[in-house]
Amino acid sequence: MKLQVKQMLTHYIQVLFLVLLAAGSWSVAQGQSLSDASDINLMQFWSQEPNGWSYPIAISIPEGDPPFGGFPVGVILHGSNGNGPAMLDLGESLLWNHILIAPTGYLNSWNLCGESSEAPDIAMLAELIAQLLTFDNVNPEHIRLIGFSNGAGLVNQGFIELDSTAIDVFVAIVSQMNEPQFHQGAFHRPSGLTIPPMAFCGYDEVVLPPMGRKYLSICNHNDSVVPYDGGPAVGNVFLPAEVSIHQVALQQGHVGPPVPGEDLNAPGLTVFSYLDGDVVLLRGGAEHGTNPAQLEFAAEFLAIDESPDPPTSGCIEDLDNDSLVAVADVLLLLGEFGCSTFCNYDVNGDEWVNVSDLLQMISAFGTICN
Repeated sequence: MKLQVKQMLTHYIQVLFLVLLAAGSWSVAQGQSLSDASDINLMQFWSQEPNGWSYPIAISIPEGDPPFGGFPVGVILHGSNGNGPAMLDLGESLLWNHILIAPTGYLNSWNLCGESSEAPDIAMLAELIAQLLTFDNVNPEHIRLIGFSNGAGLVNQGFIELDSTAIDVFVAIVSQMNEPQFHQGAFHRPSGLTIPPMAFCGYDEVVLPPMGRKYLSICNHNDSVVPYDGGPAVGNVFLPAEVSIHQVALQQGHVGPPVPGEDLNAPGLTVFSYLDGDVVLLRGGAEHGTNPAQLEFAAEFLAIDESPDPPTSGCIEDLDNDSLVAVADVLLLLGEFGCSTFCNYDVNGDEWVNVSDLLQMISAFGTICN
């Protein structure tokens, strides 16, 4: 009988060791913080760069400890002939207490119809988001895409193609949807190269974008580069801005005709608001750019109401009643490990302190208890 007990205890110690080892490995894997650009690798391979090309990125990380849940992230995309570092100022004017990441596109552009780049920019963004989600100082629910001009075109394509639930807001500045992206009543993506002579530039696969996203388009009635009323420009063909926002709203759940514009207090600004302000077109007169009132509107659109508080609960795993499930509680449980009669620390109530109790303790580890 004693031998059986000893063998059982040895078995549980082995299981316990494996569980703690796995938990420790998980903590190490999840305990990394994004600290600089070298933490991210955005290497991609395609016909123009068969040996691979890595997207350069500029990055800015707020000082101090991250809020509970991690810092939100703004991915800022430059216009044609631009670069990432120059976009950090725009990010700082729109986003408070965010990690800012500004990649530079291949040939200083993004792969849309009429551009010389054929780089897999959507694959790059998908990889960037996947890597961001591995860092414990990144908020997995608040990654936002903001783009200017050609970068706004990539934001629009990201709205169509990227299905990550981590992306909560899209902001496209001075570039609405183009006809390759939306035609014949549906949103599209290219199945191969984006070649202007092809029908709709090769955007031939229908896509149904995910629901529940916020989307802001900023366009100007006097824009001489991307016409507000649509038509051919910069090697592409654009939808009218008000048609574009209506199609986005319909896809996101709006029912009915286009809404009328409402003048804002700021001079020269008109807002077309759908779905309780989650899908918006802001029309102004800043040509192919923005004015302070438009940037202020965008900053409010991107604002996060408040940082969530750490989870609290009355929890049975708090064995020492100090309002925190911590190492001391684990040690108390281990001190009674194997108990099967009158156990003080049987957290799951099965009258036996065993691996199940330990796993429950680990799952609650770090919880603040009322």
